[in-house]
Amino acid sequence: MDYQPKVTMHKLITSSLHSVHRILDDILDRIAFDDRVDRGYESVNHYPRGGLKFIASEAHGTHELAKEVQCKFSSYMEMQTEEKSRMESMISSLLKENQDIRSILKIAVTEKEAAESSLCALKRDRDQGRSAVLQIAEKGLQKVGFGFIMEAISGESEREDMSSTSTNKPSCGRENEQEVVSLASVVGKTMENLHHEINEIRQALHKSRSDCDHLQLLAAEQAQKIIKHESHIKDLGEREAFLFSSVEELTVGIKEVEQEAARWKEACELEVEAGKVASQGTQTGGNPTIINLI
Repeated sequence: MDYQPKVTMHKLITSSLHSVHRILDDILDRIAFDDRVDRGYESVNHYPRGGLKFIASEAHGTHELAKEVQCKFSSYMEMQTEEKSRMESMISSLLKENQDIRSILKIAVTEKEAAESSLCALKRDRDQGRSAVLQIAEKGLQKVGFGFIMEAISGESEREDMSSTSTNKPSCGRENEQEVVSLASVVGKTMENLHHEINEIRQALHKSRSDCDHLQLLAAEQAQKIIKHESHIKDLGEREAFLFSSVEELTVGIKEVEQEAARWKEACELEVEAGKVASQGTQTGGNPTIINLI
């Protein structure tokens, strides 16, 4: 009598498992684009004779699918995190570049506005206005980090003055535009010259550093040689002092030997005289006179 409710409950459980299975499979298909698999399901209207075994099999399959979804979802989240980090790094670098470009554009716009205002205010006196614009450009370049070479633009200023006398005066806006273009070209040439000079200075500095290192190496070698020669000179001085003391000792010894030889010579002479006197006394037959010479 309980067979019909059990069948209904089993069908309900099986239908729920199939629904969960479909949901998990749909999630897996969304996050695993490379591993899409067409999965089929058995009809829930057909109740198998297995009963609980069939439900357990469906539950096990659903559990395995849930584990696979969990693994794929973890991989998908890691990939999304890496992609997010990469995009954040790219956005940060782009924002930094944008800030640099904006600062450069602000400096350029400020200098352009200053040049235009100065040219409009000083349009009646071209020479005075030109010098003021050049001073403003020089200050702007000094802010950026470069000096302004007046000699590089003096020739072009003179040529522009000579050409302006033979032409009509243009309008204020056209004149300002020409002045700005001329100033930009002069500034560009000046910056190119400065870059060239900086490269030459760097090369000269590198060469001077290598020469300095070579000179330091030679100085170290000469210092070692000087120390060696000083030690040799010290040894020679000690040997000279020793030889000088030996010569003095030998000189004293020679003097003592000479004095001793003189005494022995004198004693021998006295002995000879005494022997002569004794032989003369013997020949005369008289008593010999004994003379104690020593």
